Amino acid sequence: MERPEPALRTVTRAIQGATVVEFRGAIDLESAPEVRRHLDAAGVRGHSPLIIDLRLVSFLGSDAAEELCRLHRMTVEPGGRLVVICAHRFTLRVLNAAGVGPLLKIVATMLEALTAVRQAQPNTHEGQWPADEKPFRPGPMLRS
Repeated sequence: MERPEPALRTVTRAIQGATVVEFRGAIDLESAPEVRRHLDAAGVRGHSPLIIDLRLVSFLGSDAAEELCRLHRMTVEPGGRLVVICAHRFTLRVLNAAGVGPLLKIVATMLEALTAVRQAQPNTHEGQWPADEKPFRPGPMLRS
């Protein structure tokens, strides 16, 4: 017996000055309007960089790839920053097959995404962090 795809869940939060939209479950034709709503809401939040987290996506349809392309036009082309976290081979194949992969900055981890948005951030003092922000420094690793 086939298990049904999990329903799409979305979490939007701010991490170190970036707006992170995390999708969980299947992104298909049925969930495309919800995806668009969340991406639009994240895209209009101002000039904060956007990180789209697809690590917990179980299925990605071409509609989602089109939405990411639209988001790229809305954010990156006018000078904003957008990074997509994705490490699943199937999801990467869909993005590349849809022609969106080469447009996007795609990384595998949240740390890489935060680093990427920081490196792309315009800064009048090149190589220095703005006075009101501190660089991300991971804490000690917890061992079980």
